[in-house]
Amino acid sequence: MMGQLAEHEGITKPSATGIVGRLLEKGLVERRSDPSDRRSAIVAISPAASQLLEQRRRERTAYLASRIDALGPEERAILERAVDLFEEMFEDR
Repeated sequence: MMGQLAEHEGITKPSATGIVGRLLEKGLVERRSDPSDRRSAIVAISPAASQLLEQRRRERTAYLASRIDALGPEERAILERAVDLFEEMFEDR
């Protein structure tokens, strides 16, 4: 599991192990035995971390909405075009 996580994140396995350890200490992830492989563990986000992420998403959305509301018509048009370009870029993936 740590090897897969490390590879996915582009970091070393020891780095992934350390990060997961710190997240475990903070109660942000949970480690469970992998029923299909006793040598492995499954790491999952904890309920506390899910709540924290949801709170941060709401805060970020409110912040962005307030910033967009403050834009003038020309700035909004530029932003809309930029969003369209980003969407086109990611459609090619």
